[in-house]
Amino acid sequence: MIRKYINLKLKPFFTQLCDKAKKYKIILEGHKFLTFANILSILLGILPCLYFLITFEQENKIGGLLFLVPIIFVYLTSLLSALIFKKFKILSRIFSFLLNTFTIIIFQLLIGFLILVFVEYCDLEAKCNQIKYYPMPLENIGYSERVMHFPHETPAEATNPHIHVSLPSFFGSEGIYLWFNASEEYINKEIKKHSYVAIVTEKDKIEDYPYFYRFFCNELNRDGYTYYVINDWHHDNTERESFAFHYGIGVNKDKTQILYYYENPD
Repeated sequence: MIRKYINLKLKPFFTQLCDKAKKYKIILEGHKFLTFANILSILLGILPCLYFLITFEQENKIGGLLFLVPIIFVYLTSLLSALIFKKFKILSRIFSFLLNTFTIIIFQLLIGFLILVFVEYCDLEAKCNQIKYYPMPLENIGYSERVMHFPHETPAEATNPHIHVSLPSFFGSEGIYLWFNASEEYINKEIKKHSYVAIVTEKDKIEDYPYFYRFFCNELNRDGYTYYVINDWHHDNTERESFAFHYGIGVNKDKTQILYYYENPD
């Protein structure tokens, strides 16, 4: 029964498939650009796809599948060119050259590069917003001198640590916030490490420092916080490059939580 099915169904199918493959091979030998275009397209699709799967965070891995789409267009173009090659050799070559070149250069190289850059940025920001990657986020802030007061690593005694990062955008905005619970002794020690241009309370924030309301971070309840401002745009002696930047240390009213912050909402 099985042998009969193989002889009647499968054998003719595979024979026909092999015949088509031989014909396609003959066409490819006479139309070598198709071979080159397909190999190049596959490489340009597979390599960045593997890079996505190996390198990026889970939510960004699916972006690698986008690089496989142009391979389908190149294959379909090549298949159509192969079918008309015998009757229209010149037309087949022109058609495949124009479409495959457009697909490979525009979609796989140019647009593919832009997708890669965009997803790289999103993936980096996603990693920076995870406490397990700290202090890596500090390395990606544009003005490194404004985050010197941040701890080099999460202190051993810190509990319930959180981080929120807004990486430098095309318009220059950036911000980083690290906060955790700590003892009053630790907090007092950290406050004494620095000198401050201002100490801002809730009342001061409303009257003289309205830019404090521009905090990018909405995850932290800052009611009753006091801010020890190491520097800001009001007191900076250098040329003012950005509006309303400020950085320093924040402490809640019970002195049980400390916030290291830098913000440049320009």
